[in-house]
Amino acid sequence: MSFKKFMQQKMAPVHGDYYIQKGQENPKEHKYDEIARDAYQYNAYFRACVELISNTAASLNPVLCNYTDNGDKEQLLVSDLWKLLMHPNPDEGAYSFKQRMFSYALVADECYIQLVTVGRDKTPRALNIIQPDKVKVISGGYSNPIGGFEVNSGKGKVNIPKSQMIYVKGFNPTKITAGSPLAYASGYAIDTNNEMMKYNLRNMQNGGVPPLVIKGARTQREVDGLSDMWDRTYGGSNNAGKPFFPMSGVEIEQLGMSNRDAQWLEGIELTGKQIMMAMNVAPEILLGTSNRASYEQAYKSLYIQAVLPLWQNFLDAMNNVLVPLFAKKGQHLMLEIDRNKIDALSEDKNELHKRERQDYLAGIATRKEAREVLGYNPEDSGADGDSFQRPVNVTVVPQDGEEIDPMDGDMEDVIGDNLADAEPNADDNAIADR
Repeated sequence: MSFKKFMQQKMAPVHGDYYIQKGQENPKEHKYDEIARDAYQYNAYFRACVELISNTAASLNPVLCNYTDNGDKEQLLVSDLWKLLMHPNPDEGAYSFKQRMFSYALVADECYIQLVTVGRDKTPRALNIIQPDKVKVISGGYSNPIGGFEVNSGKGKVNIPKSQMIYVKGFNPTKITAGSPLAYASGYAIDTNNEMMKYNLRNMQNGGVPPLVIKGARTQREVDGLSDMWDRTYGGSNNAGKPFFPMSGVEIEQLGMSNRDAQWLEGIELTGKQIMMAMNVAPEILLGTSNRASYEQAYKSLYIQAVLPLWQNFLDAMNNVLVPLFAKKGQHLMLEIDRNKIDALSEDKNELHKRERQDYLAGIATRKEAREVLGYNPEDSGADGDSFQRPVNVTVVPQDGEEIDPMDGDMEDVIGDNLADAEPNADDNAIADR
């Protein structure tokens, strides 16, 4: 192989739809095993991001809600669907099952969950996750892009109908039936980071010395002798710091840049941040920070930008394929994530409570409306739940400039009937006299 072809292959990215060479696009097949090996198994940053997101998402449990015809929502605590999600199959518990399905989605941007049924019963008895590279999507034509699935079981190919598979994938602008792995977006950073780590390892094994050229050897025997002497007396981390005495007339020349010039440590951190950026993980979480506020904001961002969108993608697929199989007549079931149970987002909940209290005290919202926004039962707001508060420190000025006492009954001419319909407090006159 010529040096030119060798460099062209080295410059081609491992991950991605295409590699560019001489201004032409040459298709390169997607290989799941390469992504799983180079990105997840060998790259610390990518693996840390995958495990952080998958473990965080797996710690959340969806709630099953039934929506009535009038829009009310009630949570179902006991159901066959809930039991299936808590015990998906005999080999896995709920947490490990969710962790694996989220990890597949983050690595391959695809996840296949088979609905295991018995006999003619369409209600699944178990859920089985299939490794993404073992499944092939069967096209159903222009109007039905995903017609079914072909699974390579190792003993042959098995066709699974579309109704028995939960297929979760991300957006791919070039192929509607497949996802687009996140490793593609950070492929250059992953390759660069891996090569820099390999260089550091080999450099440390060589005593921290870059490659050398030894000049002056006259015969192949002298070359072999110098090479063996170098390996025994200087090469490797065990010989670090030992002096090397070449024979007379031999010159040693260093190749490449020094560690200081190359700034390898800064380069490793930079490519690591690029990988985390593609995974929507803030560097403060994995690299650390002395600012507690920044750390809390980073975890909040993790839920908003990575965990909840990942969950919503799965919930959409489950609500479309799995949930209707357990719905009884008249039920409208939905799996949801209760954001109020996420500690990292509790600050948002406190801000919501504060805003609703202010709106209620300002007379903008009724107690019933405020309770409904905060997730409480609005019917428990009391007899005056539909009444507005009437602030005592507000002066209403109509267009003609004449001030109106907020305790005056004529206030309804300016503000409307909502405030006028509210029952006055017993101490209104006393407050007005002050």
